[in-house]
Amino acid sequence: MTSRAKGAEEDRKLIIEEILSSKDFAMIHKKIIPAIKEAIREKAVAQLGLLRSTYLYSFENSLRFLTKAEREFIDAQVKPSCGGE
Repeated sequence: MTSRAKGAEEDRKLIIEEILSSKDFAMIHKKIIPAIKEAIREKAVAQLGLLRSTYLYSFENSLRFLTKAEREFIDAQVKPSCGGE
């Protein structure tokens, strides 16, 4: 793996880690849509579930900015975080 590819992989991890560890709502709101799209591209279902459970309101409101295929992926792969099942 080249250093550029390693750097890009670290950047991807850092975006999601940065969101999950941040307390700055403005930063979370700004980066959650790119993080969701990136996790869908990587098929990182666990990370999507963690984002959804941590920032449910922001996550759900971000869905309208995704494509139909992206929303369908989330509906099919990511389980709701509520305990109603």
